[in-house]
Amino acid sequence: MFEGAQGILIDEWHGFHPFTTWSTITTEYAETLLREAGFDGRVEKIGVIRSYATRHGPGPFVTESAALTESLPDPHNGTNAWQRNFRVGAFDLVAMRYAIEATGG
Repeated sequence: MFEGAQGILIDEWHGFHPFTTWSTITTEYAETLLREAGFDGRVEKIGVIRSYATRHGPGPFVTESAALTESLPDPHNGTNAWQRNFRVGAFDLVAMRYAIEATGG
């Protein structure tokens, strides 16, 4: 089992620059590791999402809501000097469709 650490919308190739990470967030590296290890079994990708959107720091966030940010605190994702403010918004179907396409389904 491989777990991605961040969302595809901040991926270095599929995210919205300049608000991206220096990481590839897709399943590409996990699939490469499996091939290099000689694994030829079935590979199943499972996407896990929240019922609402979140984001750290600056960058595009169409559905951002101050009310949701206040009502859905996350003790593990607060505001800090490195990531800056933690924001919450409504689930965004357009962004989700893009994210699914960017990861190859």
